[in-house]
Amino acid sequence: MEGYAKSLKAMALTEKDRAWQWVRGRFMEESDRYEAMKEHCGLQLEHAFDFMEAAFGNSQEMVVFVTELNTGESCIQFLNEYQCERYYRYNRELLFDQQEQDIRRRMG
Repeated sequence: MEGYAKSLKAMALTEKDRAWQWVRGRFMEESDRYEAMKEHCGLQLEHAFDFMEAAFGNSQEMVVFVTELNTGESCIQFLNEYQCERYYRYNRELLFDQQEQDIRRRMG
């Protein structure tokens, strides 16, 4: 915001409506850039799942991949905003496998 205020001052935009439109335009540009970046990152994640499925299938490597996604702060933040069906599916399977192993340990 301070940068915007400095820019407004440098451009001598003192009329309230013009200044508001200028600031609004900057926010819209930032929002558009953010959405484009989110979409690009989502495609990269989908490509990563494509590769993992083709190379390893539903194996231990996929478990490691999903576990790494679950431990990275940036990954978690991204996955809270981006809906990746395959991530949720593999994550559910991973949790189910862990629960099954826990039950087997308790029984045996």
